[in-house]
Amino acid sequence: MQHGIPCWSKENCIHAVSGSTVAIAPPEASQGYKNGDRGQTYNFTKVFNEYTAQEEYFQATAAPLVSGCISSVAVLVHSRSV
Repeated sequence: MQHGIPCWSKENCIHAVSGSTVAIAPPEASQGYKNGDRGQTYNFTKVFNEYTAQEEYFQATAAPLVSGCISSVAVLVHSRSV
């Protein structure tokens, strides 16, 4: 990242900009990019990068829900991999 702007590569058009923001831009060869689309940023409560350990991810996301289930609190766990 240079000066707060993600460095896009031909292979990767999704970047974690911070611990809570993801930037998505079309590949340079796409029609969208040629038409001037430079992407958008999206804010989340927490963004994990490719180096996040499974234990860290579990503790930050599912562990509180599992504890809620044990305490008879209704919860929903949904996992999606991109």
